[in-house]
Amino acid sequence: MPASARRPFRFRAVTAGLALALAGTLFAQAEQPEQPRNHGFFWKAESETATVYLLGSVHVGRPDFYPLRPAIEKAFAASSALAVEVDMRPSRQLAAMGEIMKAAMLPPGENLRDSLSDDLRALLDAYTEKAGPGMGMALDRMTPWWAALSIAMLEMQKAGLNPLWGIDLHFLTRAEKKDMQVIELEGAQQQIAIFASMEPALQRLMLKQTLQDIGKAREQIEVMMNAWETGDEKALVEFLGQGFEANKEFEPLRKKLFTERDIAMTRRIREFLAGDRAVFVVVGAGHMVGEEGIVARLKKDKNLTVTRQ
Repeated sequence: MPASARRPFRFRAVTAGLALALAGTLFAQAEQPEQPRNHGFFWKAESETATVYLLGSVHVGRPDFYPLRPAIEKAFAASSALAVEVDMRPSRQLAAMGEIMKAAMLPPGENLRDSLSDDLRALLDAYTEKAGPGMGMALDRMTPWWAALSIAMLEMQKAGLNPLWGIDLHFLTRAEKKDMQVIELEGAQQQIAIFASMEPALQRLMLKQTLQDIGKAREQIEVMMNAWETGDEKALVEFLGQGFEANKEFEPLRKKLFTERDIAMTRRIREFLAGDRAVFVVVGAGHMVGEEGIVARLKKDKNLTVTRQ
């Protein structure tokens, strides 16, 4: 199977897992440019008594993402609560990082290289040789799934993307400043469990394919980010779907990453719509789009009106 057919999955898997990586990242607020340059994925869901704004996010970004479109900022200002996948504010950082380390690091006496096949160990050695000895030592303490996410996060940072400019963190920072209620739809522990519960062979396959496609990482990252910036739902759905279709081994992971989580988050959003206030929801764009995404699920409810903004 050609690498090009597999490539999209690796970096979408990473994108879905970036909330985990963000928990251990330094948080800050920086000056933002004056002119909006993005379209993004944004919907409004209404019941007879409540309004829920749905923003499809990316967990990493660039300074030129901001300010967001006026319609998005106005909706946030009109909302009484912010709902996110994971609350990544500094006050939650230490606890979240502790949860990650418990699941992501190998027990004392074990190391990553010893658990790998000869060909996978050779791929890892080739990568760490270029990255430097410090990277090799760090990765050797990690589980395969965390090593794969860490490598991909590094590639995103090389491409100029930073969690400090992620959409989630942007609104979490704003919410804290205005003492706005923050609602966690999932939480760090739940997201960590998705990867930590993967069979060891599946974790190693994830690491192997991440390393094999590292040379094309920047190209694929740009495809993904361009789809978000331009609000191209078709391009994003195609990007997310190709890798899973080409890698049937990852079907159990796809269900855990998307299907099960989308169903659960849709259920929570319906609860908001049964209330009497406006809630601003920010979750990964990949959960919003597609025939089985959150937006499509909400549109099936005849008592709701869902429109793209």
